[in-house]
Amino acid sequence: GAWLDEREEYYKALTESFYLQRRAGMIETLFAWWTDVLRARNGVAQRDLPHAKEATAALATRFSTAEILRRIRCVEELRDQLARNIHEALAIEVAFLTIFSAK
Repeated sequence: GAWLDEREEYYKALTESFYLQRRAGMIETLFAWWTDVLRARNGVAQRDLPHAKEATAALATRFSTAEILRRIRCVEELRDQLARNIHEALAIEVAFLTIFSAK
């Protein structure tokens, strides 16, 4: 009856909340990653992800500052798009293709 419907709604909302929290965490981690790449490119020692220092430093040698900033802007755009009512899977796919493309 009603109790079961309430429990279903509760767990549905809880699951969605966890999902949105994890998604936001993923976006913030991507932002921290590319910010660390930018720091490495410009010789700044501080890192948000110190355990990834070698990887971000290696990436910093492959891209110019302008290319890194473009990728950071893409992460910011993805974060903004996900805050709006758009097709989530498409937004993530397009952003990842842009952020992680070889160009």
